[in-house]
Amino acid sequence: MTVLADALPAIALLAAIGMTILLVRLNRRVSRGSRSAGPRTVEPPNPAGLTATPWELEAIDLQLRSPKDSAARRDLVATVNRLITASRDRTDLAPMPLDASNDDIERVVAILESRLDLRHE
Repeated sequence: MTVLADALPAIALLAAIGMTILLVRLNRRVSRGSRSAGPRTVEPPNPAGLTATPWELEAIDLQLRSPKDSAARRDLVATVNRLITASRDRTDLAPMPLDASNDDIERVVAILESRLDLRHE
């Protein structure tokens, strides 16, 4: 009995510390800040797929206007070819040559969008 009596202050101290930690964590979970911060999950973009930012669209436009033998055009065609490779299970497109025309690029991108259900109006 004396062992329990000697350990009682230590047990009470540990219980008080544990309860304080639990109350702090509970307060953080149900506080006004945690409720007003919004959902923990991110909503998927609408339309499906990545949403383009203005500087990306400008960069693609510059790549489309660049000469066929430029590095920017080759980068754009290489990116489209990576998309073709990634969508092999849904499309049967062959990779484009690095000197592809704007019409070829637009045709392939339209096919990829339609097959992957990314078309939006």
